[in-house]
Amino acid sequence: MYIALTFRKEIKVLLKIIMDIKKILLEFLSYPLNSSDEIFKRFSTIPNSKLFIGNKPGERFLFIEGNREDAATLVAHADTVFNNVGQHDIIEDEDFFISGNPNYGIGADDRAGCAMVWLLKDLGHHLLICDYEESTHPDAFGCCTGSKFLINEHKDVAKTINDSSFIFEFDRRLAYGIRKEHYTCYNLPVSKEFRNFIETNTGFIDDDNSGFTDILVLCKDVCGANICVGYANAHTPAEKISISAFINTYEIMLKLLSQKLNRFPLIK
Repeated sequence: MYIALTFRKEIKVLLKIIMDIKKILLEFLSYPLNSSDEIFKRFSTIPNSKLFIGNKPGERFLFIEGNREDAATLVAHADTVFNNVGQHDIIEDEDFFISGNPNYGIGADDRAGCAMVWLLKDLGHHLLICDYEESTHPDAFGCCTGSKFLINEHKDVAKTINDSSFIFEFDRRLAYGIRKEHYTCYNLPVSKEFRNFIETNTGFIDDDNSGFTDILVLCKDVCGANICVGYANAHTPAEKISISAFINTYEIMLKLLSQKLNRFPLIK
């Protein structure tokens, strides 16, 4: 009887944790797709957050310095490719959140990444939210505007993140749209040790080098990787996110980022 009661309590606690994670993910997916303002407003509630805004559209990022000597840098971008104004429809379909409108997706690229950073915010790592990673905005000057603004005009922040243990950006799809978590370092000259560190601790595979995101701008002296957060069919009305894949990444990252970390410099 005692064992059965204990087991039931453990299951109840586990289900609550899962529901809490789903709730945070859904909250971030529900913010207006055409503006990053609500995302920056949410992260601005964290103590010691600093918001940096430049003169050109998209020159915006928010940085929170960590309190660990071995701090890594956790990154996501706040913007989406969709310009839908106001509330949008999100439907839970078995393991997926999908759009209820045939004209736009759910903004999981990269609101899911923002949700992941939020869930990991209390581990003591540097947190970075960038704007205009996408080049689809009518007034965009190419892609990764926020991270380029950081690197070019805020050398102190750039040094802090490049002195960190490594950079993880949470902005990667499921491998080829299937339920298969992975990571990519693109063409960054990362070390074999860094790849082994990721693969040993996550079980993820290196998918391919396609695409472009903020770490290609941010990583000057330190290794970085883009980590899968579970979305598929990005930039289309058929966009969706696997809830179980998102939760799996969160649980793996929680364990990985709670341990003592070594620094992984780029290969020069």
